[in-house]
Amino acid sequence: MKNLHLKVIPWLLRFCVILQLQFAYSQNIKKAEYFFDNEPGIGMATPIAGFIADSTAGYTFTANIGNLTPGGYHYIYVRVMDSLGNWSVVSSQYFLVNPLGATPVITNVTFRLAQAEYFIDADPGTGHGIPMFIFAGDSINQAYTVNIASLSAGNHIIGFRVKDVGQNWSVVGTKSFLIKTTACSPPNALFSSDIVNAGSVTHLTNLSTNTNVGTTYLWKISKPPDSVMATTLNMSYTFASPGYYDVSLKAYNTDTCTSFWKQKVLVGPVLSKAITITGNTVFCDGDSVLLLAPNGSNFQWSTGATTQQITVKTSGNFQVTYIDLNGNGAVSNIVSVLVNPVLSLTVTVSPANNGLSNGSALATVSGGSGYIYTYNWSTTQTTPVVQGLLPEPIL
Repeated sequence: MKNLHLKVIPWLLRFCVILQLQFAYSQNIKKAEYFFDNEPGIGMATPIAGFIADSTAGYTFTANIGNLTPGGYHYIYVRVMDSLGNWSVVSSQYFLVNPLGATPVITNVTFRLAQAEYFIDADPGTGHGIPMFIFAGDSINQAYTVNIASLSAGNHIIGFRVKDVGQNWSVVGTKSFLIKTTACSPPNALFSSDIVNAGSVTHLTNLSTNTNVGTTYLWKISKPPDSVMATTLNMSYTFASPGYYDVSLKAYNTDTCTSFWKQKVLVGPVLSKAITITGNTVFCDGDSVLLLAPNGSNFQWSTGATTQQITVKTSGNFQVTYIDLNGNGAVSNIVSVLVNPVLSLTVTVSPANNGLSNGSALATVSGGSGYIYTYNWSTTQTTPVVQGLLPEPIL
């Protein structure tokens, strides 16, 4: 058993954080890499420079955190590769990038899970997987159905990751599975549903493929404490209350050649998940914007705040989780706020003399939303410098 002890010491004196990471691995360790927050793919992270292969002693390296947001929480992940080319799982540490002397913005906050996604075989990158329906909460304990009809027989890998309302993605959890060749031709069960208000008829439309004239179906609506079942091609049902319901469809080409699909069906009225914005989301430093969460309870913002409304004075992406009026864990949309530096203007004047039109004025500008500025002098000139001025006030 070989142990690799890794100590991460950020190399910018402006920040202060020390992380201790440790691996145990059975083969000789040949390579190591690290990354922050988002998974770039195995073997695609930042190599640990100067790494000593097969080292049994502790190894110290520096990690550049210059591109990370000060005053924000981040994850650092480290993994190693053995002599057979096998990569370890990642070891991670949560840390705060905080300017020395500053007060941490968020402390001791456990953010709720707000988003989930999966992929099969090839990782498309963080945030680009196939979305998974979840109720916002501290944990996920839900069953999912994944369509594998397009996959070939053989071994495959399914990967999952989640994101919390603080906008932090987890590392990928993976599971291998085997698709076997069957003697029959299985159907591909699938259906869609319309969205209507409670008390109206919800129509469930069968979209199954690879069926035959003898294919039979079994619908099931999970409606605790009872279940509603049907064996028709399509199904219609009137839900008495709004909310999300589990509906499944099983298709049978033969007794042994079947396919199963399950999904959440939404019954209205559909509740808005949009944050109400009072003010502008792009403004200069010193101003602010008000963000109001949808009606509900048990609010948690990406800032850690737990009130329904927050006042935002800094740039960032803001989102809130809450319990909606139907009692479900919900996630709002994301609101992006951009705070620009305050516009600073200095005018340097060279007065006219001897009664001539030889005066000038220079406008020096900084701050604002960029480096290109528009000038509009009282003389109608539009350049940073105006010349040929008479001895009179220039604005």
